[in-house]
Amino acid sequence: MASNRDSAISLPSLNTFSTPRTDFSRPSDAAMDTGTIKGKTALVLDGATGLGLGIATALSEHATKVAICGSDAKAGETVANDLNGRGYCVSFFSTDTGDWNSLLSTFKQVITWSDEQLDIVVTTAGIVTHNLLMSALPSNHRAGADPPKPPTRTLEVNLMGVYYTTSLAIWYFNQLNCKRLDPEFRPQLVFICSMAGYDGLEFGTDYAASKHAVRAIWKTTRNPRPSMAQYQSNLLAPTYVSKKKIAGECERKLRDHNTQTNDIADVVAGALRCICDKTVEGRAVCCVQGSTGTPGSLNFDLCDDLIGSNGGRELLDRAEDIWLPSSATLKEDSDCAVQ
Repeated sequence: MASNRDSAISLPSLNTFSTPRTDFSRPSDAAMDTGTIKGKTALVLDGATGLGLGIATALSEHATKVAICGSDAKAGETVANDLNGRGYCVSFFSTDTGDWNSLLSTFKQVITWSDEQLDIVVTTAGIVTHNLLMSALPSNHRAGADPPKPPTRTLEVNLMGVYYTTSLAIWYFNQLNCKRLDPEFRPQLVFICSMAGYDGLEFGTDYAASKHAVRAIWKTTRNPRPSMAQYQSNLLAPTYVSKKKIAGECERKLRDHNTQTNDIADVVAGALRCICDKTVEGRAVCCVQGSTGTPGSLNFDLCDDLIGSNGGRELLDRAEDIWLPSSATLKEDSDCAVQ
């Protein structure tokens, strides 16, 4: 009997989306030009800490006007003041990243601040998981009590916040398309996922569900229709990244799970490659922990499309070389997860 591969339907009849694979370990000097983002306007969710801060800082260092959005006003103002003090153009906008009205208000404020320019949107909004074990274990049940409602804030921020942001980004890319100061530069939409969006995370249910959903949002919007602004859309999928906002006891617990930490610089390198290289389109980048030497030198293309088995082929080929969430198990008393 012929295998499925031998008797496969021709790809054109599947109307599948596929773009050329990118070698992220070797920057393409011919295609990558950080000068293209000079004077552009970027909106970075949760840009005052962790990955958002790393990406916001890198963009500002390349003369991009950066709008940092988030709920931590003290951290946001501190970061904005620091970067402005170094000669960059940065402003903080207080935002509930899981609320539609707050995000809508922020986008409007940013567009006013930037004189109706919006070129780059980075969806770095994300918070840690609620460990479903903490409410599901029989040892936590009280006789005669109703089951507790599990928290949904992780889903509100990581899933709905990204869903809302994607809708707003595409809307304003379209609305402002004819007003672009640089019509040759394609608007950029960068999604931040996680290896938990590919491999899952035992009992980190809300976090893993939200990151799988981020992949779905990206995959269903990465190919703009001809009548729309022709934005580029790429996705970064880091392994666990140590963040300033996850520290102390929580960090210790994560290390107890044999979780290796990633360097933010590897993720930033992936973001800049996607934004500044016009040949990178519709690709998912695995940002690998423990990179040495040049940041991003171990990043690789996940080939997250039908031709690449939706990322499964690359993960299987590299399973011995990278850390995957399935290698960690949340302890019953832990409310921490892979970021």
